[in-house]
Amino acid sequence: MVFEAGRRTPGRAKNGLRAVRVPTAPSPTAADGAGREPVSVRLGEPIRSADVAGLRAGVATALRSPSPTVVVDVSDVRRLSSTTVTALLWAQRRCRARGGAVLLRGLSRQGERSLRRSGLDQVLAHEPQSEERRRAT
Repeated sequence: MVFEAGRRTPGRAKNGLRAVRVPTAPSPTAADGAGREPVSVRLGEPIRSADVAGLRAGVATALRSPSPTVVVDVSDVRRLSSTTVTALLWAQRRCRARGGAVLLRGLSRQGERSLRRSGLDQVLAHEPQSEERRRAT
């Protein structure tokens, strides 16, 4: 399940979010113990309050499973702001309390450096951007 932020249109909740099921192959690092598909959340640049609300909604959905896993697609985010890091740490605490995890997917080089400098690379699991994407940016 992917939560995307956007304008309010018919069929969207009052907070402007719409849940969209996107077929993805679960990665071995993101699959929960029951083999269920992890909940995916896509963050855009710049991070808006609707993106944070989408992350919270994704975590709430994931918490319904025995081992909640949330995959956060940050491939469109160049810079991890303090608001973004705070939201990611909140999500990590909530999921870890229930035996799950948060996985950052598509993290840019600058994002990787930021996590490493702050020591959060040891706290937040992450996958780097693909090589094609890195060459394109």
